[in-house]
Amino acid sequence: DESQGFGLISLVDAVYVKGKSKGKVLVWDNVELTNEQEWEETFVLDSCDTHTSVTLTYFDKENTSTSCTTCLINRLNLTVEKGSQTLYPNGKSGPDTKNNAQRIR
Repeated sequence: DESQGFGLISLVDAVYVKGKSKGKVLVWDNVELTNEQEWEETFVLDSCDTHTSVTLTYFDKENTSTSCTTCLINRLNLTVEKGSQTLYPNGKSGPDTKNNAQRIR
């Protein structure tokens, strides 16, 4: 139904199109980290920003263990600090130790 928008995909809202999309996309690719190394990025958002989404995805080496409970070889933690509050991904109240795709809204 075109009036209600069911099934109608807006390309500008679905993916980032330079010069046309309402959102802003920042991408880091091939960032190399050593053991126990931390990487931090700081952004200051305008108070008028109504929706912010932060996503971390990465490829991980295959775990050869058949009985692992936390099967990630390289574990990266995504957090967002909002004032004095620390936000964690995927609706959790602490770091997500099982997923290599993490999102905070």
